[in-house]
Amino acid sequence: MKKDLIKSINIDDLIITLGTKDKAFIATYYDLLEHHRFSNSYNIPAKVCWLEKEGGFLVTDGYHRIMHRLIAGQTNFLCEVDWKGYTTKWYVPPINERFNRKMIPVLQEYWDRDRPTKIIQFVIEGLVRQELHKKNLL
Repeated sequence: MKKDLIKSINIDDLIITLGTKDKAFIATYYDLLEHHRFSNSYNIPAKVCWLEKEGGFLVTDGYHRIMHRLIAGQTNFLCEVDWKGYTTKWYVPPINERFNRKMIPVLQEYWDRDRPTKIIQFVIEGLVRQELHKKNLL
């Protein structure tokens, strides 16, 4: 079995739970925009676990670090890999509840505009879309 190690992982290989205004990646974005709470551990690797069935790395810790780097235009992230993650009981989001590369320009656009009303609107619209998807209305 592989030991935990630090490696650079591309955004396309990360499984990031999109979440809501209160949890996961959307909450992280909202936290950064509203409270400017950037990661104090910017240079510390995010924690991920390898999910063989998914063929990707589930982010288990480090949402602020990843978001901070995404906003700065980076798409590769230093991560500490747990290779035995398949034995854990982490929540694995379905594909339609995951962050993906196509969302990056929208994040950066809203960040660059630095308009709180637009940012809050974006978050709310995203939450509404997510709820509609959950109820199979979109």
